[in-house]
Amino acid sequence: MRKIIYTTQINKKEYSLYLSDEEGFLRTCLEKRIPAAALIPNPGNITDSGKSSNADLGFFPWAAEDEASLSEDFSYMNNIIYRTCGMPKTICFTPRLLIRELCESDAEDISSLFEEGAESGFVSPWRASPDETAVELREYNRYYYDMYEYGYFGLESRENPESEGHLIGIAGFSGISDLSLSSKKKDRNTNCRIIRKSTPGPDPSPLEAGYLISTPYRKQGYAFEAMSALLNCSFSRCHDIYIFTDKKNAAGNSLAAKLTDNH
Repeated sequence: MRKIIYTTQINKKEYSLYLSDEEGFLRTCLEKRIPAAALIPNPGNITDSGKSSNADLGFFPWAAEDEASLSEDFSYMNNIIYRTCGMPKTICFTPRLLIRELCESDAEDISSLFEEGAESGFVSPWRASPDETAVELREYNRYYYDMYEYGYFGLESRENPESEGHLIGIAGFSGISDLSLSSKKKDRNTNCRIIRKSTPGPDPSPLEAGYLISTPYRKQGYAFEAMSALLNCSFSRCHDIYIFTDKKNAAGNSLAAKLTDNH
């Protein structure tokens, strides 16, 4: 069985979502990046043909137990379309920035950002090739955001229409283990600040804040603007947020202090 159960428009383009219990068709959907969900009924449930589905469809990343429940969940259906097609979701806006998820097409911008950042001596060089970076970003977009909600996000300028789709920086959070946190706190060359303590929530694990701004946009407040907006997002509120800066990095220490004082 295969059928289109949902159609929507995103950025003036029409997208359709399939529901299917056919292994071959679903593998084709993965290969060709066609939005689809696998129909995997509970034991004892039957398909439209009147027979239990015995196909092993566990390989497919999105699934539903029945058509009715899926067709009522617009958020989930839209999410499948976004993730399958590698489209970045918008996180929020600031007066000067559009903050969105990273995606495969950001590969060259990411490489350039890290190349510029490495010149400062405070950022590690980006070792991956553009093709390798594109693959990493595709997987990051497809799985990481849904799994953790937080992550690193792309920054686009709202003041320069010609730069639409291109990054002027990245900002966000990554998980940090207790061992790594302890090690960084003991590092004599590193300043450690906690920007904000968590509010009660299901996941109190600590996060490390980070950012990288393209050279032409530095020293203009973009990093503070982006981090302040992300710190106000719901996904960051249930975590302790730390920021670590090299003691020799005057600009980084100034921003870290400002973020700490304001949050």
